[in-house]
Order: sequence, then structure tokens, then C-alpha cells
Amino acid sequence: MPKIVKPLTADDIKSFKPKSKPYKKADGGGLYLLVTPSGARLWRFDYRFGEARKTLALGSHPALSLDEAREQRERARSALREKPSRDPGAKAADAPMAGKTFREAAHDWLSAKASGWTPDYALQVGNRMQRDLFPEIGDRPLEALTKGEIKAALVKVQARGVADTAHRLKQYTSAIFEHATDSIPTLINPTPKHALNAPPKARHNPTLHGPAFGAFLHKLETGDLERITMLALKFAVLTVARTKEVRYATWDEVSDWKRPAKALWRLDAKRMKKERPHVVPLSRQACDVLEAMHLITGGRGLIFPGIAKDGALSDNTLLFAVYRLGFHSKQSVHGFRSAFSTHCHEAGFNPDHIEACLSHSKDDVRAAYNHAQYLSQRRELLQAWADHLDALKKTAQQNERFGDWAAGAA
Repeated sequence: MPKIVKPLTADDIKSFKPKSKPYKKADGGGLYLLVTPSGARLWRFDYRFGEARKTLALGSHPALSLDEAREQRERARSALREKPSRDPGAKAADAPMAGKTFREAAHDWLSAKASGWTPDYALQVGNRMQRDLFPEIGDRPLEALTKGEIKAALVKVQARGVADTAHRLKQYTSAIFEHATDSIPTLINPTPKHALNAPPKARHNPTLHGPAFGAFLHKLETGDLERITMLALKFAVLTVARTKEVRYATWDEVSDWKRPAKALWRLDAKRMKKERPHVVPLSRQACDVLEAMHLITGGRGLIFPGIAKDGALSDNTLLFAVYRLGFHSKQSVHGFRSAFSTHCHEAGFNPDHIEACLSHSKDDVRAAYNHAQYLSQRRELLQAWADHLDALKKTAQQNERFGDWAAGAA
């Protein structure tokens, strides 16, 4: 019967006195504290690699706390499970990332990513890390950085009331570690998955209508959002596509976008929720978004690139952007579709055309054979929707100007 090891406590560690010979105090899972005659307390991790029994030196106490030593143990054990052919104790001195600090690894990651970003966006990402991450964890060795340290830095940012920035920094940190694993195969990404309190999910996809929706559209263009995020949201509003469809839209899927009368966005069945191909006629305004993005990306790969591991915008980027504009619990990204449906039904458009724009169909067989059904009618409908959005936005702009004038006159 295997021996049950009682985990160590902070008080236990304080009570350990040096003896004439080194001795061990086990914590479990291969982790133990080696107490030397000089009084040093050294964390060690015993493991098996192939047929050999090996020991990994983790650090000394109190520089490496009990919780941090356990985290190092779990990272080593995870490395053995995920990459059993690699020895977690192997030296990687010849690896470009070995021995680097988080700051240095971040600069390497930025250099690798910058070629695909605009200079302004790269500068914005760098400034965010310079302001909020580097003072907290920038000088920590990348391979020694713990989940607790990263979480503390992120929570500190969130406490300022800038949840969107905190989530972006979390994405950057994770991306930096993933980039470093190419150089240090045994490196485990310690970025906590649940370090932050995500904004509560809105119920029933809250949606604004009329002048209130116009105020949102005006704020969308004038608010403090990254340009790619703003343009992606505009494209979502104009095409009434689902968030994932917009996030993974590629330049290969769009055609004739410089000629709005013929412009199309073709989505393969595997990209769609109902697993049916879908064709979206693009309005003049949607083509304007593509023209703006073409200046940023050069028309290659994803239309709206992000910093997620697959190169796309993260799952919550668009939703958190809506929250950042001040519309938490009032508007959701999926709610754009509801706003479109409500307006078009009230305006008297053909319900079949509306449902086709939303990629809804009660007849799956018919849809499978004719995924471009009502194409000319849907082009007219989506153009009318885009013009309606412009009118709402113009009214909101005029109201804002009148409000400013009235306040000054008072």
C-alpha cells in the first residue's frame, strides 16, 4: 500500500532545523524540501524519465514559496504528460528564450507579431504592457513566473475599472508564453484561465432600437476602441452575421468588394451554425469597412486579425468592446441580428428575405440546394438596412451637437 504523504505547511517549514546531515521533508507528488547542514532549504522534485529516476532543482525557500514550488512541480508533471519524450530537467541554454525575463520574452513576441500589425497597433500593445505588466512581472525569469504573480498583476489592472484592458493583457501574456514554447519545449503556460471576473452574460441578447441604437452607432465610431475592433463591429452590424463568422472571415471569402453592386461574402457550410453554405450581399458601407481593413492587412489571411493563438480576434473581444462603450446589459453583438429583424419586419420587408439574411430556414433541404436564394432581394434589403443605420447615426450626431449647444447657451 503506497505511503500517504501529509502535505507540508508554512509552519512546518519554519520548524525544520539544520542537522549534521542533509535530510528531506516530502510534500507529495515527488516534491520535497531538502534541508542542508548550513540551514538552506532547497526545493527538489523527483520524477521518472524513461527508466531513470531524476531530480529537478526548483529553487530555495523562502525565495520560492511553498505554493510556488507546488506550481513548479505541477508544471513539470504537466510537461511530462504532454511531452513525454522531453526531459523537463534538460538544460536549454542554447534556446533563444532560455533564461530570459518576461519583459525580454514580450519584446521577442512583439517583434515576431509586429510585421502583421500596423505600427500604431503594435505601439498600443507595447504601451499597455509597459504600463501595466512590466512594473509587476517584467523582471521575473520567464521560466520561474507563477500563476499567482500573473493573476495579481491582472487583478490590479481590473481593480482600476478597466476590465477590457485586463482581459487584453491576459491574452498578451498567454500569447507570449505560447510563443516561447517554440524555444523552450518544456515550458508550461502559467497564465491563469480564470484570473478575472468576466462581465455577466447578458440575458436574451439585449438589443437597442431606434434613436438608442443610433446613439450606440455614433459611440462606436467615436469611442476609444482599437480600429480593427471597431471595424469588425461595424461589419457585424452591417452584415448581421454571427460573431464567430465575422471573427474568422477571410479575404478569400469576399469577392468584388470594390464593386458594391456585385460584392459578395461566401461562407462555407463548415463555417455556419446550421452547417449550410451562406452568401451575404455586401452593402456599400460594408465594402467601405473592407477597404479600410485592406489598408491594414494588405488583403491577406483573416480580414479582422487579432492576437489569439489562431490569429483571430478572441471570443470576447467584440462583446467586451460593446461593454467598454458603455452599453453593458443594453446591447450585445448577437443583438444586432435582433435589431435588424425587428426593424425590417416593422418596415414591411418580406419575412422570407429577412430570414435568408439571417441564415435561417425552416426548409433545410431547399436551403441546401439554393443557398443563394433571394440574392437580389437580400442585396436590396441589406443596403436599405445600412442606409437606415447611417440615418440613425446622423440623427445621434445632430442630437449630440444640439445638446452641446444648448448646454453652452444655458
